[in-house]
Amino acid sequence: HALWVQAGYSWSESYLFTLKRYLNTAVYEVDFTQNPNMARDSINDWTSEKTNNIINDVIPNDSIDQFTKMVLSNTLALKTGWKSPFLVKDTSLLPFALPSGDYIDVPTMNQINEYHITQDEHYVSVILPLQGKLDMVIVLPNEGRMNFIKNRLNPNFWTDINSKSEPHLIDLHLPKFNFTTEVTLNNHLIDSDLHQLFTSKL
Repeated sequence: HALWVQAGYSWSESYLFTLKRYLNTAVYEVDFTQNPNMARDSINDWTSEKTNNIINDVIPNDSIDQFTKMVLSNTLALKTGWKSPFLVKDTSLLPFALPSGDYIDVPTMNQINEYHITQDEHYVSVILPLQGKLDMVIVLPNEGRMNFIKNRLNPNFWTDINSKSEPHLIDLHLPKFNFTTEVTLNNHLIDSDLHQLFTSKL
């Protein structure tokens, strides 16, 4: 955790002490008012260092300005591997279907192994064990069912997959991939006990 506060602004000493002692939160003074871009760079550099360069731009351009007084940053990065690694020699270029219906050749990993799978009229899923106690769940919608599956992505859906999955020996072909995503948590925080952060009563 790190708390970035406007330099020279009056902050409750007991609040800062609590953050440091019980949450191990470092407190840094930056100048949002005069140089918001430099403050942004400081936060992003700190995040990059703490995550070994996995997360580099947690604060995007124009997300803070001269009116910003405080930023609370938390970092969480996971770097792990497959429990049963895919071998480089088994990776080859294979056709991949795009939502448009077109096909492109992409590097595709391959492995014959026993995996837990779930299948119904809407999708097929496979659970890929990672190193440690984590799993990755890959869901492949059936043709024309992409939007249907997207609208079902909630905790009950994942619980349903886990409860219905059964082990099968399968010849798995999985395209190599990477992705990034941004999530705005405002509405979730407003619905929680932190709702006062988004009011003028704070």
